[in-house]
Amino acid sequence: MSITNRYQQLALNNRWLNPDGSVWPISRKHLLDYIAAIHKSISPTTLLSYLSALTDKHASMGISWNHVRYHQSIIRSLNIIKRSYIHKPTKKAEIITRAHLNTISTYELPDDFDTLLFRAVAFAAFYGLARLGELIQSSPNPSYNTLYIKNLSAHSEANPPCILIQLPMAKTRNSAFPDILVLHQSFDDLCPIRVLSSYIKARLALNLKTDPQYLFVHKDGSLAHKRWFLQKLNTIFPQKHLSGHGFRAGGTTELILRGLPPYIVQLAGRWSSDTFEEYIRRHPLVMNAYIASTYRDATYNLDSRKAPETQAI
Repeated sequence: MSITNRYQQLALNNRWLNPDGSVWPISRKHLLDYIAAIHKSISPTTLLSYLSALTDKHASMGISWNHVRYHQSIIRSLNIIKRSYIHKPTKKAEIITRAHLNTISTYELPDDFDTLLFRAVAFAAFYGLARLGELIQSSPNPSYNTLYIKNLSAHSEANPPCILIQLPMAKTRNSAFPDILVLHQSFDDLCPIRVLSSYIKARLALNLKTDPQYLFVHKDGSLAHKRWFLQKLNTIFPQKHLSGHGFRAGGTTELILRGLPPYIVQLAGRWSSDTFEEYIRRHPLVMNAYIASTYRDATYNLDSRKAPETQAI
């Protein structure tokens, strides 16, 4: 169940309703009630992501909600929660690497079309530095951020060719600059252009009686969703602790190890500067990649240098 659907269920159960009986928009009092109800079961970072989802929901309805979300009482409550939160050690999911992609590229699911679909989502998430929820839904039902075929454009004339996927909702919240996933050529057997092209060819060949033109679908036209994808991921890697976010973290690490400047990685991942710095701190393997890249790119090896000759005084 999506965050917005869970809020709506909580609101109905707790009678967090507006005078006209509606749930939306959320009033300041109801938002404070919601924060009080859930903050003990999640981390402050997760709580902020929930509030971002609620902000996106209001934006999709054409409702300006910032005066509620950023009211002083809300900010004060969030700061108190953050200061009193006790961090608990958690088992970090492994990041996805190109070794994982190699296994995915050769693994055959029972259905040939689902094989192409799974590979397309996996490669788009890794090379596009995408959140899994930006590509496929939390449930089989369409929502405001559902991708359609029209969101994808192939640029064979580019040098080198690439595929662009424009996201319906921009995390930057700046409509003048939509969020776009850039899928580039990798010039090897794990090329995302080849994988996406194979899927798109099969997708366009589907002869559906009613076709709403969703981008990532099963051969019966139903939307691919996160639970299906993660079940297949765990089937392929049963002994691994993998998650959907591992593709974004893994793609980020890959670019860093290949020497891409940090500000370009930040742009590719669609982070603000503050968010990117927090992301690096929360993912030690990404930090490790940054540090290791400085040694790899060194013009000389510290261990092979000759000690400077000493001069007699």
